[in-house]
Amino acid sequence: MKSIVLFIILLLGSYFFTFQTQEPLSKEENQPIITVIAEGALSNPGSFELSEPTMEQLFLHLKLDVDADCSCIDMGRTLLDQDIVFIPSVTQPKISLNQGSLEELMSISGIGQKKAEKIIEYRSQNSFTYVEQIMEISGVGYKTYLKWRPYLCL
Repeated sequence: MKSIVLFIILLLGSYFFTFQTQEPLSKEENQPIITVIAEGALSNPGSFELSEPTMEQLFLHLKLDVDADCSCIDMGRTLLDQDIVFIPSVTQPKISLNQGSLEELMSISGIGQKKAEKIIEYRSQNSFTYVEQIMEISGVGYKTYLKWRPYLCL
């Protein structure tokens, strides 16, 4: 009988000791971290780890160039892991994906009449909320987007 009581006391003691020695997780360890790549008119382009997937969080880390044009950046956009955010320059003329005419879109090297028509058709069904959405159009891949992005805005 004494051995059973002793066993129960040891069992309860080890149970309480185990839970008291574990350290609680900090808030930082509980939050997912995403990596976002920022390019363009920045003095510190590169990869940034964010604990919150917001543009505001990203902009806290960025050092904008004097000629950075943030007017076409959707500050309400939720970022995803491995997103690429391009900050254009005011010195580079830009065409609006949401408002540019057929002729204006065709003024960009590599955009012919058919691609411009596809862009206009896409925006009539889904308004562009960020420039990278242009890759959702058939025939526009990542390499093409990289060529066009300095000339495009919302």
